[in-house]
Amino acid sequence: MALCLAISSSLAQTREVVALARSEAPFLTGGSDAPGEGNVFEGESLESYYLPVWIDYRDGARYALGIGSAARLSDERIELQGVSLEIVSPGPNRRSIVAASFTFQPSSDCRGTIYLDSSDMATAQVSEGHLEVVDAAGELLGVVQSQQAKTFSRDRDGIRVQENRGPLEMARILVRELNYLLRLEEAAPPFGRKRRELLNRLVDSTTGVLMLDAEVRQPGLANGEGAAATIDPQQVLRTAAAVSFEIHHGVGWDRYGGGKPACATAAGASAGYPFGGDARLIPPQPLGCQLCEPEDPAAP
Repeated sequence: MALCLAISSSLAQTREVVALARSEAPFLTGGSDAPGEGNVFEGESLESYYLPVWIDYRDGARYALGIGSAARLSDERIELQGVSLEIVSPGPNRRSIVAASFTFQPSSDCRGTIYLDSSDMATAQVSEGHLEVVDAAGELLGVVQSQQAKTFSRDRDGIRVQENRGPLEMARILVRELNYLLRLEEAAPPFGRKRRELLNRLVDSTTGVLMLDAEVRQPGLANGEGAAATIDPQQVLRTAAAVSFEIHHGVGWDRYGGGKPACATAAGASAGYPFGGDARLIPPQPLGCQLCEPEDPAAP
């Protein structure tokens, strides 16, 4: 028994911390609850709930893990398991991001976001710099340049690279991220106004393709390019990129949500995980992880 304890203690001391994660909401590191800040060790998973989680690597690289998302972190690369990861600053090591068996290699000045909620499809959007994309064999599939979004998918006919589908895929996933916040409205009704504003912007940019009511939704996501003839992919891209930035950075969310979340043991709103495919990884959020606690404890 003493020997086992000694070995366990030695392993714990030699584990390497690769990044610091922090958020205004609870999240999971290595399957354990973190109230708002925590170390991420080599090879550990990181999972977010209602708010993004900032990831700061030791080399200065910074990322933002999106709402309801999960990733596995190592010093050399990040494996995105779902649903979105923003590259804020790739740092000097420019570590690769793996999603749906595709590898995304950022340039030193890259800023962009990768979206994933399927085992065979990933979408990348770049606002600055570029991303090189390779397959599992190391073959270059394409480059996502600044102000572009492309979807990379695999089916029985091989690998497809689609530029027009990219904006709609990222907008679709953003809609699903926002819908993850629906039950927060019970705990913090003002938060719902922000959520609906962002949803409306995404729906309007796609001329209704992303409307939640299937009876009035226009067909568009089913065809090869994923866009109806009346949709301007560049308009969708501009809108989705702006909404994505707000979601990942939480711009103004404290004004709508009332501040930081309550403790994880308090009674309050909870939600299951709405994403399908291989991204269905995160369990229902513990009760009380909600945006209902004022920033100032003395505030009414």
